[in-house]
Amino acid sequence: MTRRDSEPIFKRRKFTITESLDTALEELADQNYQGNVSLCIRAAIEDHKETLEGTESGLLTKQLARRVDELVSRQDRVLDSLSTIEEIIERPENQASPSVSRSEQLPENAARILKTLETAESGLRIDDLTDRLDVPSSQVQPAIGKLIDYGFVTARGKTPSRYHLAGEAEDRRS
Repeated sequence: MTRRDSEPIFKRRKFTITESLDTALEELADQNYQGNVSLCIRAAIEDHKETLEGTESGLLTKQLARRVDELVSRQDRVLDSLSTIEEIIERPENQASPSVSRSEQLPENAARILKTLETAESGLRIDDLTDRLDVPSSQVQPAIGKLIDYGFVTARGKTPSRYHLAGEAEDRRS
């Protein structure tokens, strides 16, 4: 028997609950449903039904879990990058940079340029390097360019620039 399609049919149930649950039920009904215990129970059942069926609240939970997984993945990538950076920072000075692959070797004179800059009292110009290494500037310039690209050497000063080992204090060798 239905009254109207828009009006629900109510059934009376007899059930028992513990005294502590009954106290909690009455408190919730007082706080949220103007003391109507039946309304409080119906709302709790509807909410629990949605949770069990995976409706809106279940969908939100799944979306939240997916976002957390994405954040964990991003965090892992950031931590991997930080580990790589720490390895580069902690690497002894005599090891090659990881950005220089085996297939992409430094120019032939690069090691000699690095040793020359290491022993120099101050930064050196291209002309100084060509004189000390006894090689033409056409070989020194590309080597210096690669060393700068890979972060081994820095250029300081006005044109013509003076080249220093990267990380070398400016006041160490004036």
